[in-house]
Amino acid sequence: MLFSTPAQITYGVETNQLRRKPSQDNVIAYISKSNIRGIIMKRFTLYSLLGILLFVSACSMVPRQIPKPWHRTLRGEQVQKGASLSIIAESDGTPLLGSDDLINQEIVETAKSLLLRRGFVLDEPNPDYVLKIKYITDKESDISIQNTQEYPLYYAGSTSNMNDAFGVLLASALSTSYYISSKTTITTNSYKRYNHLINCEIYNRDNAQLWKYDSRIASKSIDFLEHAHSMLQTAFCTLPSTGKVIPKVPQFREDKLLDYAQLYMENRLFVCPALPSFIRFGGVYRSPDGFIPFGISEPKYLMAYIDLLQSAEYAIPKGSKKNWTNPTKRSLWKKVTLVGQYYVDNENTPINVVITLNGTGAYYLIKSCKTVSSDEYNSYLEKRKDWEEVLKEFFSFDER
Repeated sequence: MLFSTPAQITYGVETNQLRRKPSQDNVIAYISKSNIRGIIMKRFTLYSLLGILLFVSACSMVPRQIPKPWHRTLRGEQVQKGASLSIIAESDGTPLLGSDDLINQEIVETAKSLLLRRGFVLDEPNPDYVLKIKYITDKESDISIQNTQEYPLYYAGSTSNMNDAFGVLLASALSTSYYISSKTTITTNSYKRYNHLINCEIYNRDNAQLWKYDSRIASKSIDFLEHAHSMLQTAFCTLPSTGKVIPKVPQFREDKLLDYAQLYMENRLFVCPALPSFIRFGGVYRSPDGFIPFGISEPKYLMAYIDLLQSAEYAIPKGSKKNWTNPTKRSLWKKVTLVGQYYVDNENTPINVVITLNGTGAYYLIKSCKTVSSDEYNSYLEKRKDWEEVLKEFFSFDER
């Protein structure tokens, strides 16, 4: 019995015995049994109410998920590899008061670091192109009706002339497909939500528009800078790259890992252009340390791990070329691998970073972040090359 206690069993025995010999004690036993039944029913009712309250509170909880951006890329004339660029950033409006000069400067610096990796030349006096970045933040009503996806995958977008960024193109197509087919539950939540919009355009010396990118992301945070890196990286994936520049990151202080994890890793969902869903670090909560992330080998390379999570343009699915006849097959995306090289501080030899991720119902969970030998890294590169060839053939829809 769910609520049985030794006292109840004793009363049951006493009651059976008293039935054979009715007495005043018999009456007391029946009254005691009745009281116990009343207590049991009260407890059962209390536990049931508590369960219902917990269920309702869980359903009405404000979701932590931040939708990845909707995006659209359009292009006319081809932007040339290795060309020189100047960058202008400005706000079209923001709910915050005061000047946006420092925010504009931060966005320009983020754009510069991402474009340098693609081989573009910056800060030239007479550049080949001008990149104009405009952004705006709008606040929605505090009361909203939200569709909470059982599998909260991210952006739906339209893209033309992706410039061979097939990994990003496939992720966009998969996220749209998964979004439409995912189960939803409708919940009403009261909270502030902000829409961050960004527009990037490239003009040549004749002031003709060559390339255009639009994106929007909904967030609980008013700070546009929290999403600038992911939105700009997704945009620049559609631009040509020389493929010769290895990014450089600072070395992380290993003794600050737990502090950093509390601020920037706990409950945070990362956006990767090459994946159809979010990424997050798993971990445990241990007093007094708080959140302790899993899967991080050599914490001094943490900045390289986080950068790769937000910048990778190809995610290698499980299996091999013989298993990749249908890149949209969902079973391929249960386990994926990201690879990349980084210089750390002033080291002359780049490190080889490999990140493995396992899919869950709502996001990818990081299994391991590590560095590998050159031989092992080259084997991953061969596998990525095979995957790129498969995607190139998959997206070859023209007869030519």
